[in-house]
Amino acid sequence: MTREVVQDSQPTTSRRSGEDRQETLARTVNAEVAQGARVESQTGHSAVLVRGRRVNHVLHLILSLITIGLWFIVWIIISLSGGEKRKMVTVDEYGNVATKQLGGGGLNPLMIVGGIMLVILLLWLIGVVG
Repeated sequence: MTREVVQDSQPTTSRRSGEDRQETLARTVNAEVAQGARVESQTGHSAVLVRGRRVNHVLHLILSLITIGLWFIVWIIISLSGGEKRKMVTVDEYGNVATKQLGGGGLNPLMIVGGIMLVILLLWLIGVVG
């Protein structure tokens, strides 16, 4: 899933050298890293930054089984609101910085249904449900 591009600065109309663009990107990336982002990948004029951490689904499955399914509600909330959030930062030929939110951070509805079915099946197998 991608979201709308956001201009981070006032547009300029004079072309910038490759070095100027790289310096602008480096400053922008450094500011994001100082605020907790990590660099996933970077080229001369763009970078993909990540915030947050992946949800540990194995841990949440185990907790759901131990609590006889009660933890599953917490697992769903964490899966929908947590996770990694990515954005791409680019610097165009005029030195303008643009940010584009990339997919990530959400949980596929199919995964939620699959998780529910897996928890119910495992609880049934150990004799708690049914």
